Amino acid sequence: MIAFQAASRASLDDFRNFHGMMCQPSTASRCIDAFKGGTILFMPHTYQQKHTATSSNGQDLDSCFREFDCSRTLSIFSYYALVVFSFTGLLTLLRRTKFLVGREVSESVEASKHIVAESNPILMVEPYVFDYIRKEQSIRQGTTYDARADFIIKRRFEYDFAGFLSVLMIHLKQVGQDTTHLVEVYKIQNPILRLSFSAVLKPLSWVLRKAFPLSSSKSTSRKPAGS
Repeated sequence: MIAFQAASRASLDDFRNFHGMMCQPSTASRCIDAFKGGTILFMPHTYQQKHTATSSNGQDLDSCFREFDCSRTLSIFSYYALVVFSFTGLLTLLRRTKFLVGREVSESVEASKHIVAESNPILMVEPYVFDYIRKEQSIRQGTTYDARADFIIKRRFEYDFAGFLSVLMIHLKQVGQDTTHLVEVYKIQNPILRLSFSAVLKPLSWVLRKAFPLSSSKSTSRKPAGS
């Protein structure tokens, strides 16, 4: 595979094109590199229902996020595979994508607060998503897990892909940390297209997870220090 070197940090325009699914490989490389060491979640808006069901069944609450965790599978290859097979790149190429929100911010988010999209309030990031990120960060760094640690939103983006796919993207950092995390929440408006998108996304996700498996200890023996 060809390696693309990130010559500099990704700019706001870089991220705008990256999330809009239409950018050059060098730009994609810079953007992907910005999340190195962080947690990357790509979730349908129904993740809330899955979390509730997991809680009701007495299962490990973090398990409902592991299928959405792309921290080890995001790469140049997986990015362009999603660009092609989700048709979002084509929609942007045909100028059917609406860029709704894209800005640098420095907004503090308390541990108990949630983030709601400005363009589509059904897209939101619940507080327990932050808790998952805290745990993953403490595992990676071998530090004490702090359930009260707050976050700072660094950037937020919102897109509408031809009226069938709405997406909220949040870049955030834990207070006192330099690592940037990415949380994406999406909703496919049309039920038929939702099934089609799922039919493409699930096999692609399976292939990438086989190629870049998460450590089995991550879901069993490894626990955040201090938990």
